[in-house]
Amino acid sequence: MGNFISDQLAKFLNQRMEGVGTVDDLDLGSDSISATISLIGETESVKLDVNGIRWSTSDGKLHLHFHTARASRPWLQAILNIASEKTGKRISIPDKLSLTPVKMMFPKA
Repeated sequence: MGNFISDQLAKFLNQRMEGVGTVDDLDLGSDSISATISLIGETESVKLDVNGIRWSTSDGKLHLHFHTARASRPWLQAILNIASEKTGKRISIPDKLSLTPVKMMFPKA
């Protein structure tokens, strides 16, 4: 089931990243996500690791809380650091997207 969810999430992300790049590999762990992404203009793939993932819901949104986010490129790491500070290490997605399988992968906050 994990591979199916990873594949579906990669497909969803690739639709949203059109014109920016593609998700080449996506691995969902019990509380982590690792991804390899090809970005337009980059000669090598970018590696992203997000750890300590938990989820919650409120206001019709699914909130993914994380402990750390790491990128293989210094410029992208700087963006992640800024975004982490601004969002309180939380990514919010409309819960209407039926992301129940994602909730099954990670522990609730």
